[in-house]
Amino acid sequence: MSVETFKYKSETFDGPLDLLLSLIQKNKVSIYDIPISEILEQYVEYMEAMREENIQIAAEFIVMAAELIYIKSKMLLPREEEEADPRENLVNALVEYQKIKVAAAFFGERIDSYYCRYNSKPMPTVITRVTPNGDPQELYEIMMYLRTVRKDRRENDKRASIGTILSVPVVSIEEKIVYVLRILVRSLKFDSPVSFKVLFGNNKGRSDKVACFLAVLELVKSGRISVSHDGADDYRVVLNREKAEQE
Repeated sequence: MSVETFKYKSETFDGPLDLLLSLIQKNKVSIYDIPISEILEQYVEYMEAMREENIQIAAEFIVMAAELIYIKSKMLLPREEEEADPRENLVNALVEYQKIKVAAAFFGERIDSYYCRYNSKPMPTVITRVTPNGDPQELYEIMMYLRTVRKDRRENDKRASIGTILSVPVVSIEEKIVYVLRILVRSLKFDSPVSFKVLFGNNKGRSDKVACFLAVLELVKSGRISVSHDGADDYRVVLNREKAEQE
């Protein structure tokens, strides 16, 4: 599947689920069969764009990046027939979020159309109470309820994200840069590239995988390594010898 390069500088999102839903819609893929590799790549592009604009990245976006990396690593491994799809929880969360978003937009339009319809008429000298078929107060209360549910859910997700971050030991990106370079230097003896499976396979926790992923991004950015697709569902990492010799 060919993947478009999207520009995010003028776009803002309510949270990671909102961003993921936008990426799924723009790529015109099924929410029930998400191509994790492509979506993860574009998700990281958005985070890079935020960093370039000196925008502080919320913790929930980083946690979701870790979740996507974890799902991708799980999908690269052989899976038993009875084992659940690693994307299942993410799909369920996106479906629920989409339902709330559609409902909020629907009731928002109903309220806006009601007030536009009645405010467009000249104000009468004697004000009389008008009771339309759809009670605007009821619509307003439903809308406020949906907003409250959404806000509470976001607060709960944020607290859970912060709790997850605090409960997981901090892994230094610098340590992972050294780790990646050591593996690549060893691979020179066999004159063969290193796959993502090898790099991430030795990282047990999600924080380890995230730090390793960010280390790879930093090394690619500095030109010390290069990453290419192997034609299957994996990537190859190669050390830039000329750059290494210069250092």
